[in-house]
Amino acid sequence: MGVRFNREYEDILKDFTEALASIEDSAAFVEMEVSEWKQLKPTIRKEIAQTIADDLFFALGEDAIIDFGQTKAVYDPTSHEIALIKAKGEKITIKLI
Repeated sequence: MGVRFNREYEDILKDFTEALASIEDSAAFVEMEVSEWKQLKPTIRKEIAQTIADDLFFALGEDAIIDFGQTKAVYDPTSHEIALIKAKGEKITIKLI
């Protein structure tokens, strides 16, 4: 299947990384506790968030919905977006075109 996109991958990855870095339970994706995540330096958190973003991007090409922590990553091929949906319904959207 694969995630279809028309923007520069680096730009998508930047937006995805920023979105993930703002979500505390992104740490659950790498089996890290939120308390451990908060203790990391911001530069390290950003590096980990970028790795998560890259992994999620390609994983969403196989499975359109991926749960981690209390967050869902959802790939919508019709709207050309990836959405990060938090438990309380807050949604962060990453445009792919």
